[in-house]
Amino acid sequence: MTVTAAELSADVRDRYWDALCRGDRTAAVAAALGELERGVPAIQIFDELVRPAQLEVGRQWATNSWGVAREHVATSISEDVVAALGARTVS
Repeated sequence: MTVTAAELSADVRDRYWDALCRGDRTAAVAAALGELERGVPAIQIFDELVRPAQLEVGRQWATNSWGVAREHVATSISEDVVAALGARTVS
């Protein structure tokens, strides 16, 4: 089953952002992989979950709301999410 773009829920976006804010790698990966398991294509998860969150991470850093260490943690988590999505979709 393929899920349409409109079906990537605000809830998963909120859970993903919360995980990034807390530095919770496990929760962020679980949020993304949960969508993949529901049938959301990996590219859609990247485009609608990871990329917008990373733009916000950058904004938080650029406005001095987040320090560089917090930004690095969030970015590292998103890199791990992308790797996990890739690992699940590559044969």
